[in-house]
Amino acid sequence: MSVENPYLPPNSTNIAPNSAQSRLLAETPNYCSWGSGINWMKDGFGLFFKAPGYLTVVSIVFLVLLITISILPIVSILSQFVSPILSAGLIYACMRLDTEDQRKHSFLFIGFKQNLKSFLFLSLLYILGFIAIIVVIGIAGAVIVGFNQSSLDQLNQLSVPGNIPDPQFLLYLALAGLLGLLLMVPLFMGILYAPALIILNDLPARQAFSMSFKGCLKNMGALTVWSFLLIPVFILALIPLGLGLIVLPILISCTLYFSYNAIFLAKED
Repeated sequence: MSVENPYLPPNSTNIAPNSAQSRLLAETPNYCSWGSGINWMKDGFGLFFKAPGYLTVVSIVFLVLLITISILPIVSILSQFVSPILSAGLIYACMRLDTEDQRKHSFLFIGFKQNLKSFLFLSLLYILGFIAIIVVIGIAGAVIVGFNQSSLDQLNQLSVPGNIPDPQFLLYLALAGLLGLLLMVPLFMGILYAPALIILNDLPARQAFSMSFKGCLKNMGALTVWSFLLIPVFILALIPLGLGLIVLPILISCTLYFSYNAIFLAKED
């Protein structure tokens, strides 16, 4: 049953701008079976092949902009703020193609026109979370390994070719790296669907981050299947001289769009 989105004011409309399809959120994220990950991949590829030329151009523009911003020394820091906005544009383009068969390259930039403050705040949340994780890893590493001259010397020796470090020291480094990976998982869970929830449902950044995390937590099985299915897609993208990487962002976005629909949208009776 469709319900009113609790994150919006009473008189708000939970509808994507200029969209013919209602984007009503479920009260809580829906549970999807493990096999749903396969359906998301199938539906995502189906959407891509509905307009491969158009979506390829959108993907190329996305990559060119991100790469250009990332390699410029002065403005490279902006890539952390621009990436969620452009990612939302990919999802938005998928939604408009799926629901209305509309094809506009300008959809990629929709986040600069709508909900810009939410996207900037989302990027800030991600950056602060990443910094906090680095600090925790640093403190944990100093506690485990010991912050002394001997430890610093062993770190320096890692860069020396042919040098064999102390196995125990390597174990400590591996534990610190594992801790960092474990801490990055919830951060990634919070950021995965947040751009889509912001652009398609007008959620504020914090609520979008929270709901994305809950949706991922509730659907770890389906998302695990989806993630593993992306591995052969990535490998196949590398085969033709890496040219397949050009369409990889939009392919992932197409599959992510259908997973968003299944997890977050209210189901009709």
